[in-house]
Amino acid sequence: MTNNSKMDETISNAERNFHHPYKPYAIQNEFMKALYDCIENGKIGIFESPTGTGKSLSLICGSLTWLRDHKRDALDGATEAGVGDDEEPAWLVEHARAQKRQALLRRRADTEARLSKIREREKKQKERFKAGESRAKRVVRWGLHVSVCHYSNGPRKEVVL
Repeated sequence: MTNNSKMDETISNAERNFHHPYKPYAIQNEFMKALYDCIENGKIGIFESPTGTGKSLSLICGSLTWLRDHKRDALDGATEAGVGDDEEPAWLVEHARAQKRQALLRRRADTEARLSKIREREKKQKERFKAGESRAKRVVRWGLHVSVCHYSNGPRKEVVL
């Protein structure tokens, strides 16, 4: 168990910050606490609450708080796993942990950068589609995938994929 897990156990749900955008009502706090505990313990939960009590926002805040805590614990656990032994000097073990943590953070940053490029490309495609600039459809001709693009301001083009 990581240090953060031990620390999280000592933090009661009453003190947990669920990052609710407003001051949550008591029923919302109870909902988020119950949801967090349910997810943390790997159980199945059925939650109900009267109309207008903020179930959707409470569900989002509670689950994202658990996810944030879980990712932090996983990162800390990954950096501690398989690093050094009792015979290694403390500074060497700490250096190995720091290198492993940096590698994990770099890999996460690379993944986020790739995802942001994909999101940007999708955003541009949606904007072009809404503006009516192009419409593309895939056609299979002679066993080849052919992309047929219709441009509103230009000729029809076929590209073999």
